[in-house]
Amino acid sequence: MSHSSLSAQLASLHSKNTTSSRQQADATGRGIHHSANAGHSILNNNNTKHKPSVLHADTRTAAAADVPFTTLRENAVISLQYLSENCSPLFEMSGENLPWQTLFGSKSIKHERGLNSPETNAKFDGMIKEALYLLSSAWGDAASTIAVSSTTNVQIGASIPASVLHALEYLVQKYYVHVFNAEHLLTAFLPHHETFLFERLLQLIDLAQMPHWAFLRPYSAAVGVNGVPRTSIAKWAASTKDNGGGTTLVKRVCELAKRGAKIHALERNMASPGEDHEVRRGASIFISFAAAILAEALHLQYSAIGSIDEATLRCLVPFVLGAVEPNNSKNQKWSLGALCEEWRSFGHILISLMVDKCDLSSELCEAFSTGIVRGAIESIHLIQSESHDDDVDIEMKSSSAMHAVLDVSADAIVAMFSLVESNRARENEPDDGIQRFLPLTKTGGRKGLGCRLPFSSFKALMKLPFLPATLGYLLEEKNIDVKCLVSCIIAMSLSSETKSHGRCHENNMAILSVMFEEPSLKQIWNGAEESLVASTTAFIVEQAALSRGEKTTFEQIGTFLATLKTLNSVGCDTGIAFAVTRASSIADASEKDINGSNIQNLLNIAGLLDKDDAVSQGIQKKGSKEKSKIYTGENFDLMLPPSVALEHPSKDLRLDAIARLTKNVKSQTEADEIATALVRRYMSDDDSEVVSASAEGIVSLYRNESLNGIFFLQNSVAKDISFGIKQRLKSEDSNIILSALQLSGTVAQVMKENIDIDHESIESEPDTIYDCFESIVHGIVVILERLNDSSALTTAASEALNHALNPGTLAKSKSILMKKSMTSPVFQNIIQRCITGLSSRHIEDLHRKEQLVWFFLRKVDDVALNECDEELSELIMDASLLVLRKYKKKMVNTVEFASDAIVLSSNLGKCVSYLFASGNVDEVTRLVSNLCVIQSNIAYEEVCLNILRTASESNTGLYPHILMEVISRPTLSSDGAKRILSAIELIIPTVDAKEMPTVLNFLLVCITALCCHSDLSVRESALDFFAIIESSMTRGDACAKAYNCISSLVCTAQAPMRSLIMMDGLNALPKVLSASVKSQKDGELLKELLLTTCAEIATEYLILGNDEAAGEGMCHCVVVLMEAMEAAGEDSFSLSSRWRLAGNTIFDHFLHFPSSKCPNPALMSLVDSVVVMLKGVTVECADDGIVISTGPAVSGRRRRSYSVGNANGIAHIDPYPDEMVISITSFLTLAVEKQDDSFIRRLCESMNQLVLGRISWCNGIFPKLKEPVQECIIKTLLILRSDASIESAGLALLGLPLTAKHFEKAISSKSSRASKCDAKGLLALTALLDCIRVQAGRLGFDQSVNSLSALLYKKLSALSCDSIDGDGSDYVRTCVINALLALATNNDLKLKKDACFPSKM
Repeated sequence: MSHSSLSAQLASLHSKNTTSSRQQADATGRGIHHSANAGHSILNNNNTKHKPSVLHADTRTAAAADVPFTTLRENAVISLQYLSENCSPLFEMSGENLPWQTLFGSKSIKHERGLNSPETNAKFDGMIKEALYLLSSAWGDAASTIAVSSTTNVQIGASIPASVLHALEYLVQKYYVHVFNAEHLLTAFLPHHETFLFERLLQLIDLAQMPHWAFLRPYSAAVGVNGVPRTSIAKWAASTKDNGGGTTLVKRVCELAKRGAKIHALERNMASPGEDHEVRRGASIFISFAAAILAEALHLQYSAIGSIDEATLRCLVPFVLGAVEPNNSKNQKWSLGALCEEWRSFGHILISLMVDKCDLSSELCEAFSTGIVRGAIESIHLIQSESHDDDVDIEMKSSSAMHAVLDVSADAIVAMFSLVESNRARENEPDDGIQRFLPLTKTGGRKGLGCRLPFSSFKALMKLPFLPATLGYLLEEKNIDVKCLVSCIIAMSLSSETKSHGRCHENNMAILSVMFEEPSLKQIWNGAEESLVASTTAFIVEQAALSRGEKTTFEQIGTFLATLKTLNSVGCDTGIAFAVTRASSIADASEKDINGSNIQNLLNIAGLLDKDDAVSQGIQKKGSKEKSKIYTGENFDLMLPPSVALEHPSKDLRLDAIARLTKNVKSQTEADEIATALVRRYMSDDDSEVVSASAEGIVSLYRNESLNGIFFLQNSVAKDISFGIKQRLKSEDSNIILSALQLSGTVAQVMKENIDIDHESIESEPDTIYDCFESIVHGIVVILERLNDSSALTTAASEALNHALNPGTLAKSKSILMKKSMTSPVFQNIIQRCITGLSSRHIEDLHRKEQLVWFFLRKVDDVALNECDEELSELIMDASLLVLRKYKKKMVNTVEFASDAIVLSSNLGKCVSYLFASGNVDEVTRLVSNLCVIQSNIAYEEVCLNILRTASESNTGLYPHILMEVISRPTLSSDGAKRILSAIELIIPTVDAKEMPTVLNFLLVCITALCCHSDLSVRESALDFFAIIESSMTRGDACAKAYNCISSLVCTAQAPMRSLIMMDGLNALPKVLSASVKSQKDGELLKELLLTTCAEIATEYLILGNDEAAGEGMCHCVVVLMEAMEAAGEDSFSLSSRWRLAGNTIFDHFLHFPSSKCPNPALMSLVDSVVVMLKGVTVECADDGIVISTGPAVSGRRRRSYSVGNANGIAHIDPYPDEMVISITSFLTLAVEKQDDSFIRRLCESMNQLVLGRISWCNGIFPKLKEPVQECIIKTLLILRSDASIESAGLALLGLPLTAKHFEKAISSKSSRASKCDAKGLLALTALLDCIRVQAGRLGFDQSVNSLSALLYKKLSALSCDSIDGDGSDYVRTCVINALLALATNNDLKLKKDACFPSKM
C-alpha cells in the first residue's frame, strides 16, 4: 500500500474527533502530514481534503486541484529544461552524476518508498539532497524578482521561480521530501528565509520531530509574516544550550556554504575554456548568507560570554581549514577554495572573526596562517594554468591575469597578517629563538616593527609568487601599511635559522633583492620615517658580526646594504652606527665573540668604508690563536665610515668625520648627502666644537663650489637649517654664535640670489623659502638688538646682515653697513610682509614680526631720505602707523613709551618733510587721516599731534587744505574730526598772509558743511569753531563779514538757530543759510563768497600739485553745501546765480578733466550735483513753517518732529538761461568728439539721466528752445546712441517731444546716413524708427505726418533695392513697416475722432 493512501485512511479514522486548545498549540509547527494523520483542528475543517503543496497557496487548494502525478512530472521535466537553458547546465536531465533522470524519469511514477530497501532509499535520499540544493540555488538566481505568493506567476516555463516551484512540487507530492528529507529541505532553502516559499515549507514540516530546528515553530503558524528574520536564525546559531541546536545549525550553515562552492566548482568544470568563472548568484547567496549568519552569531556569543564557545569553534575549524588550505587529495587536482574564490574568502572572514573574538592557540594560528598562504599559492597556480603555459611569464601574457594574481595574493597576505598581528594568545609567549623583531626598534622598550610569524607560515609566504609586487600593490592600491610584514620577512630571511635551509635560503635572498628594488615599495624605504632602513641595516651588520665567517653571503648582503644606502642614506648611516656601537659594547663586556673582520669586509663590499682609510692600524687581537679574529670595542669605532661616524658618541670621532667628509668630495650627489648629514649634526649636536665645525663644513662646501646653492632651496633643508641657525643664535657661547652668523649670511645670500632676481619676484616665490629667509634675517636682527654696539659679535652680525641683503658690497663701518641693509629692497620687502602679517587676524610668529618692525624703525631713523626714496618713505610711514595702532586706549605713559615716541616722531617727521618736498600730497593726506584716528590719546598727544604741527612748518600752502580735505570726509570718525579741528586751530596762526584769505574762505565752506555731520558733538564743535575763527579775523574784512552772517545765528548759546543745528543739522542748514542771506545785511556777500569758494575748490584744489585726484572730502563738502543752498529756496540762492557763480565754472572745468584720471565716487556725486542744475527746476518757496521736535539725537537726526507750514513749490526757470543752453550744446558736441574718453562718457550718462531724459525738462524746457538748438540736441543724441553705443542717449531721445519735421530732418541728415560703426546709417535709422513708433500717438495729430510717412515709404523702397544678406536691412525694413503701421493706426483714430467731434469754425 502506498504511503499516500495509508495517510488518507488514517485521517478518515480521526475525522470526527475534536481537539482542545492544548492540542491546538501542540499542533503548531507539526506540519501538514502530522496534522492530517492526527486529525488536528489546525486544518480548520476535518471534512475538507488536504494535500501538501508548495505550488498552491494552501493545502486545500492543492487537494481541490487533484493534479495527477503524470501531469506533475511532465510539468517538472519542462521546468528542469527551462532551468538548464536559463540558469545552469546542472539541470540537464541527461547529465552524468546528476539526480534528475532518476528522480524525474518516467519510471519515477511507480516509485514507492515503502517498497524499497534501506540501501535504495538511502541512495534516493542522497539524490534528493543534491536536487534540493540545486533548486535552491536556482531560486536564488531570481531572488530580486520574486513577488509575494498571491501574485507569483506559476505558469510552466514562465520564469525561474515558477520552474523551481513545479520541480519542488513533484518532489513534495511524490517523494514526501517534507517528511523524509525535512532537514535537508530546511537547510537548502534557509537562505530564502524571507520568501513565501520558505513560509510554505514551514507549514509542511513537522518541526517537533527536529529539536535542533525548534526555533522555527512560531513562524510555521503565522501566515503572511514575510518569513523568518535573519536575527532569529543568528540567535539560535549563537545559543549554547544543552540541546545542541546552535551547534547543529552552525554545521548546517557551513555545509550550505560548502555546497554553494561545490555547485560553482561543478559549473566551472562544465564551462568552456575562456568563459568567465564568476560565481552564479544563486550559489553565491549560499556563501554570503552563511557568512552573514555566522558573523552575527559569533558577535552575539562574544557579547554574551566574552569569547566564542568551544563547541562552536570545533564546528567551525574543519570548514575553515577546508576553505583556506590547498587540495591534499590525490583524486582531485584543485581544492574548492581554488575553484571558488568566494569559498576561500569565506574562510578568511571566519578566521578574522575568530581571531577578533577569542584567543586561539599557537598551533591553530600556525595552521590557519600557513593554510592561507598555501591556498593562495594554489589559486595562483590555477590562474596561471588557465591563462598561459607554465613557461610563459604571466606579466607578459595577460594583464588581467596579473591583476587576478595580485588580488589573490593581497587577500591572503591581509588575512594572514591580521591573524599573526592581532592574536592576543601569543603576546605573552616567550620568543622561541628566532629573532623576529628588528633589533634597532626593539631596544629601549619601543614597539618592534616586525610581527610574530610562524616559521612554517614564513616558508610558505616566501614561496608565494610575486611577493614583492603584492606588497607594493597593498601599499599603493589598497593603502595598507606593510612595514611590519616587510620587517618580519627581512629578519627571518637573514636569521641564522633560515641559513641552514640551503635552497630555501637562496630563494629568500633573491626575494629580498627584488623587494629592495621594487618600485612600488620605495616609499617605505625613502619616506620621512627612517626606522625601517635603520633597523634593516643594523640587523644585517649585527648578523655579520655574530656570524662565523660565512663569506659566501657577504657579497649579496653587501649589495643589500649598498641598495639601502641609495634608498635612504640617513637611515642606513644610523643603522650602521647602531650596529657597530652595539658590537663595540658587546666586545668590551665580553658577552659574545664578535667577528670584526666580517663587519669590515661587509662595509667594504657595500662601498661604505673608504679603502684608503687605515682602519686596521689600531686593531688588536684578543684571546687565543685558535679563535677567529676577535676585536676590542674601542677598535670597532675605527671601522665607522665618516657619514656613520657623525652619529658616534665620541666628540673626536665626530670632528674627524666632519674633516674627512669635507676633504674629497667627488660628485654633486655626494656633496648633497654630506651637507644633509652636516645640517642634521648642526641642529642636534650638544658640543660647541662639533656645532661650529658642522657650520664651517657647510660653508666650505658651498664656497669650494662642491655644493650647489639649490641645495639650500629645498623646503625640508631650508626649514631645518633656518630653525637650527635661529636656535644656535640664542646660545651664550660666542663661538657658536660666530659660526651661526657665518652660516646664516651664506645661506641667506643663496636664498636671496634665487628668490630676489629683480626684487619684484619675491612675492611670487613659495612662502616656505621666503619664511626661512625671513627667519634667518630675524635671527641676525636679534643678535644686533641683544648685544652691545661695541661687541665684536655686533660687527659680525652687521656683516652677516649686509652679506644676506646686499651680497658683494663692502663697507668700512657698521653704520654704513646698517644703512645699506635698511635701504635694501629685500629687507624692505620683509618689513612689508611683517606689516601685512601683523595687520591681519590670522598671524604667525607675532613676536618675530614685531621685533623686525621695531628693529627697522630704530635703525632707519639714521637714514636720510632723498628724492629716490619714495618706497622707503611709504614703508616707514606704514610701519610707524602700525605701531601706533597697537597702543591701547588706556595706555599709561611710561619711560619705555617715551623712547618709542621719540623714534616714531623722528621717522614720521622725516616722512612728512620728504613727502612735502616731493609734492606727494596724497600720501600726506593719508598720513594725516591715519594719525587723527589713533586709538590711544597718549600716543596721539605725544606723537601724532607733534607730526601735525611739524607738517604746518613746511613751506607749502597746501597743508591747511589737506586738513580740510580730511575733516570733510564722511568716513572720518567723530574723534578724528574733533582732533582735526583742534589741529586747524593750532596751524591757523602759522598760515602765510597771502594764503590766509583763501584758507579762511575754504574753512567757511568746510565748517558750514560740517554742521550736517551725523554726530552731535562734531556739530557742536563746528559751531564753536565759527566763533574761534571769527575772533582771529580783522573786523570789517569781507571774509569776517561773511563769517558773522552765520555765526550770529548759531555760535552763541542764545543764538536763535543754534538749537536747530544741534537737533537736526542736515535739515536745519538750509534754513540757516536762507536766514543768513535774507536777514543779515551782508547776506549777498555771504552768498557770493560761498558759491565762488565752492567753484574754486572744485576747479583748483581737486587736482593737486602731484596731479592726483584728492577730492573725496572736498567733493563731499561742496555737494553738501550746494544741496543745502538749493533747498534754501529760489529767493535765497536762485538757480541763475548758483549756475553763474559756481555751476557754470565747475561744469566747464569738468569738460577738460584729464582723461588719464579715474574719478572717484565722491567726484561723480559733485558732477551730478552740478549737472542737475541744467534741468532748470527751482524751489520757489522754502519751508518757513513751524517745526516741532522732541529733542536732538546723537546720530544727527531728530528723533521725532512735526512741521506746520507750506510745502515747497517746484517750478522751471523762465526764461531758460542762454548759458545753460550753451553748456548743454557744447557738452554734447564735445561728447561726440571724445566718445572714447571714460570721464566724458560718465558725464554724458549723468546729462542724459538727470537732464535730457527727465520728463520735466523734455516737456517744460525743450519745446521752448530755438529750432537750431533742438536740432543740435537731436543730432548729437542720435550719434551718441548709434555711434558711441550710449544707451541713455537713446532713452533721452525717446522722451523728447519731437515733431514730424524733426524726424524728417533727422532721417535726411548725414548723421542718420552714416557713422563709424555703420556705413549705411542703419543703426541711427533704427533708433529714429523706434522713436516714431513710440510717439506715433502724438504724431497722428501732426499736420506733417503724411510727409513723414512718404519719406518712410521711400526709405522702405531703398532698403528693398539695396539690401544685402546679413547687413541688417531686413530688420530695418521690419522697423520701417512697424513705424508706418503705428502712424497709420493713430492717423485713422484721429480721422474717426475728427468725424465724431468736428472742430468748430
